[in-house]
Amino acid sequence: MALSTVKIPMRTDAPYLSCAQFLSVIAYPHPADGPRRDECAHAFAIRAIYLRGAFEPKWAQSPQPLLPTLFSAGFERAPKIYERDSRLLSRRIICGREILLPMIVEANQRRAILIDGFAPTLENILSKRVLPFLKLRSGSRDTFKSRVWGPSRSVSPAAAAVWIWLRDRAPEGQTINIQTLIELFFRIESLREVLDLTQQCRILAHGLSNIDVRKTHTIRFIGVPETPNECTAVEEQTDEVAN
Repeated sequence: MALSTVKIPMRTDAPYLSCAQFLSVIAYPHPADGPRRDECAHAFAIRAIYLRGAFEPKWAQSPQPLLPTLFSAGFERAPKIYERDSRLLSRRIICGREILLPMIVEANQRRAILIDGFAPTLENILSKRVLPFLKLRSGSRDTFKSRVWGPSRSVSPAAAAVWIWLRDRAPEGQTINIQTLIELFFRIESLREVLDLTQQCRILAHGLSNIDVRKTHTIRFIGVPETPNECTAVEEQTDEVAN
């Protein structure tokens, strides 16, 4: 069983909002952060619309079925919220990419791999890869482990899935570009693909003893058809909760 299950309404009329709601749960995994999740989803959806408008002028100049609620309460604060929460989301994705994925590879290849010449333990990955990438001092390892990796663990399969999807669609030899992000936000099938990848990562990560990731430690995401009473992400607690 999952730590909890989050239902993402799959809005064909506003796929950017469905994607934003999914990303907001990765940024804020704890149910107590519900209000911040809502702020995050609101800000990410607005950002997605602006990005598409900036990179696709023809789209911006033609009528689009945008949700009017996005441009009401909290609209002026959206840029600052996006700036704050995009940094947080980035760190979650770094945890999925740098911590979870190498350990999944090692466990499923049934052979030892090295991270910069060292065994892929959590401590080594943090010291040799994550902290230098973020330009953090080595002495901050324990703080990062408790304050960033700890909260990220429950959504690390989802964070890894986002990274895998974006990387696989980037032009060969190039970094992830804006057009790929626009596809993720505006094509509901792209979000379905990420949700499927998330479940696959949860299964592959189950039982990783070196970072203690089990399905009971991770959030399960499912896409559901939108109904009038289900227009936001809904989290349901299960009977089995990780200690």
